[in-house]
Amino acid sequence: MAHAAVDGVLALGLLVAGVHGHGADYYILDAAGAYLALAVLLTDAPGGVLRRLPRLAHRVADGLVGLGLLVSPLIAWRLGVHLDLFASLVAFAVAVIVLRDALVTDHRVLRPANRRVIETRAVEAGLEQAARRAGVVAARARRRAVRR
Repeated sequence: MAHAAVDGVLALGLLVAGVHGHGADYYILDAAGAYLALAVLLTDAPGGVLRRLPRLAHRVADGLVGLGLLVSPLIAWRLGVHLDLFASLVAFAVAVIVLRDALVTDHRVLRPANRRVIETRAVEAGLEQAARRAGVVAARARRRAVRR
């Protein structure tokens, strides 16, 4: 869930920065923000809405987008696009965060191997037994306190 939250916040920040900035290099921020917003909505993970994109595909796409953001100022400079220092720094910072998330986040689907239905009677019996043990321990503690 934390990965989805980070992607959502980054998407919002990139879209806002891209809308308020001027110049062709801000289109890169818009594109990255749009990707992150779509990834959050489409990924089959906590926080995903449509759950169509497998977690591994999200991880690979995050890595590719992170690498793209990392080299985007160089590509823009090579194409003769005016570079804004703010846009370049934001692209670099977001690249580091997205690459870190792509490398560190565990995207495996963790499901319990044994999906048993827990009967309420078993829970009630367990609670009753725990309450009896707690009562015995409390009674012993009370007796020891009275002796002193």
